[in-house]
Amino acid sequence: MLELENSKSETIYKGIINFLNEFDLYEAIKMIVTDTTAVNTGRKNGVVVKLQQQFQTLGQEMPIFIGCQHHILDRALKHVLDQMYGSKSNSPDIEYDILSNLLKNYQTLQDEFRNEGDIMKEINCGWRDDMKFLHHLINVFHYFKKHNRFPKIKFQKIPVLSKARWNSRAILVLLTFVLVEDKRPELLPACEFISGVWSEIWFSDQMFNENDLPKLLNAVSGYPKAEKSVKAYWSSEPSPISTQRSNICAERAVKVVQDIIPLCKTINKLNLKFLLSNCK
Repeated sequence: MLELENSKSETIYKGIINFLNEFDLYEAIKMIVTDTTAVNTGRKNGVVVKLQQQFQTLGQEMPIFIGCQHHILDRALKHVLDQMYGSKSNSPDIEYDILSNLLKNYQTLQDEFRNEGDIMKEINCGWRDDMKFLHHLINVFHYFKKHNRFPKIKFQKIPVLSKARWNSRAILVLLTFVLVEDKRPELLPACEFISGVWSEIWFSDQMFNENDLPKLLNAVSGYPKAEKSVKAYWSSEPSPISTQRSNICAERAVKVVQDIIPLCKTINKLNLKFLLSNCK
């Protein structure tokens, strides 16, 4: 993990180049997976373009850029929800009026909800924290659509809301559908979008699948900004190596290291601890 002074494209680029030079890694790099922020994807000064140009300058094969599919799905969800409910941006938090009752009265709404339904049988999808909660709520919605009643719901705290995490809005939309009955007709289209192709791809293995792009484009049809974003960033090219098309790999690695550090008597043991803990 690189410690950088700031998040400017030049700083990120130089940090990565120094790392590649130190370990002579140019021939090992076949693809770049990153989020779709302008710092990374800018046509002239983005980190990706600069890296690809450096590879060419050195006579190396230029790595293919593949936008992180989770970030693209997040961005598509943002545009769909904005078109449905309008947006009031107060960065880093972005609110919708339709969700205000839930945000102000979440505990009260839980207390008033008769959470006495059947216990659902759920497959452990391997996700944790907010994503596990989102997966659970999607299953709750599917159950409701099929049986016209709610199952037993495992409520959790509302996640920290951030502009960078639009899946948090998906949790709020589904929770409001459950707890605020008079909002259900208005929220039904959003819940159907979230629990349909969007979640199918989100909770997939994120490996290359030639059917994902046409399915996603069909799902965002009628939402011009979402459709434009998907077309701009979703790569239809197969991956040059068999790995996830998401930087969740890096995020999980960071989480693992954070979990392991307290177990190391000295920082010099971190690499060994990491390898032994993840040898499978």
